Amino acid sequence: MAFEALIKAQSVQVFCTSSEVCNPTVRHTTPARRIQIAQIAQRYGVHVLDDDCYRLMRTAHSGPSYRALLPDLGWHVVSPAKSISAALRIGFALAPQGWTSALVRTATFSSFGVTRLMTDLYAHILAQPDIDTVLDAVRDRIAQDIRAAVNVLGMYKLNWSEDVPFVWLELPLGWRSGEFLQAADAAGVLIKSADDFALRDGRSVHAVRIAVNGLVPHQTFVDAMHVLRDLLAHPPQRISV
Repeated sequence: MAFEALIKAQSVQVFCTSSEVCNPTVRHTTPARRIQIAQIAQRYGVHVLDDDCYRLMRTAHSGPSYRALLPDLGWHVVSPAKSISAALRIGFALAPQGWTSALVRTATFSSFGVTRLMTDLYAHILAQPDIDTVLDAVRDRIAQDIRAAVNVLGMYKLNWSEDVPFVWLELPLGWRSGEFLQAADAAGVLIKSADDFALRDGRSVHAVRIAVNGLVPHQTFVDAMHVLRDLLAHPPQRISV
């Protein structure tokens, strides 16, 4: 397995992943794959840090967490920024057994921490009796925008889920990610190129990530999807080599 080979070749100490929602591809790690990775990590003493920030609250896990599979090596990171509001720039880390003190010490010396105002605000929000209604409304709005994107761009290759606030669009022949990004920007639509997520010396992928934003009216988002569809249907003219 490539993971085991890399551990041996590079003396890997920690594996960082997003098993529930991969940003930007929207894919998740299957339960069987998680178990396989956990077994290898346990064998070599490799820590697994799982970023769970893109899975919406009240949305079921698609498989066992690495913290459950690796009680002494699994780390879990989560944030309410996608589920409640992007203004809640706060996150939480659950350490493996025996590593809580190391986590607190590292966080203390590596950052200025989170203000008391932010933590108190988050505690106050969670204590509101209608918080579940708010979470459902956020999920419904995300699903509405995602369905619109799929309805308009569904003839192209998309990775998507109604529970994830972005879609991954693989560009058709004739478009390169950088050119499409510039064309969309010129038309007033802001998206992210695959280059923003790739290693500098990695393989080039011609794709873009389209995120949803609750501050953008739904009809404006729908109009933007039509703009992108028109661009996709008219790639730049070039001579094939």
